[in-house]
Amino acid sequence: MRLIARSLTTAIVVTARPFDSMYQSLQKMPEVDNLSLLIRSAFGLLASAVLGSKTIDDSLLDSRADLKVLGSETCCYGVQLLRDQIKRFPLHERFIKALESYPELSSLQENELAATAFVGKKRLSLLAGRPHSELRYQCTSHEVASALNVDKRLISPLIKRGILPAESLAGPGKFIWLDIRSAVSIIRAHLNPIVTHDNIVTVSRHSKILMDLNRKFAELILAVVSGEIRGQITDLRTRFKQLNVVEAELIAWAKKSEKNYHATALLRQ
Repeated sequence: MRLIARSLTTAIVVTARPFDSMYQSLQKMPEVDNLSLLIRSAFGLLASAVLGSKTIDDSLLDSRADLKVLGSETCCYGVQLLRDQIKRFPLHERFIKALESYPELSSLQENELAATAFVGKKRLSLLAGRPHSELRYQCTSHEVASALNVDKRLISPLIKRGILPAESLAGPGKFIWLDIRSAVSIIRAHLNPIVTHDNIVTVSRHSKILMDLNRKFAELILAVVSGEIRGQITDLRTRFKQLNVVEAELIAWAKKSEKNYHATALLRQ
């Protein structure tokens, strides 16, 4: 029963706020007038997740078209979270059998009556007069790192350099909030081919040229995103897992970086 309650709770939250880029754990179920409606829809979402239906993904990709460049895992974050949870904590066979006869959900719409009830007070306070729709884009460094497909340790230097705008609230348990649309801007800025007559090399984490230059791939990503060196994402599906760079610029940057070793020591682990 505990596993069913866990999955059902997640499904209710996702049903109430299907377009969010992150979710917070609930201490208790919020008191909302239309909870019974949410529960019925949540069962439909569970049925879709258990039976492997992808129809709902198409609906979310359309609804979150502004994030499409980040891939389906980000656009369908809530549904994917539910699927991963069911995979980690399998539901009882009898419950799965019962879901098979339940009508699946083919699309999700934000439940306006319950939407803000499923958001923590700190997140709501960050709106500062902005529309509630902005909550959809709030996230943490974890979600941005996943969207960019980079090591989470890169996020802090990007925040310090002003590339990733961040918001925080003072007090105990200080937490930094980001906007997932910042990841969209970073990726779009590195999709176009590099215009040059010089030799271009394709570089990834274990590339020999980086080892010869004694540089880490995380350092190179930071340099590219910071504008120190030109770079192009080679495959939108893998995003910053592989980059095209101008060889001469790469070598010049590596030599300069060697002189500023301590400035990037944080990433050299």
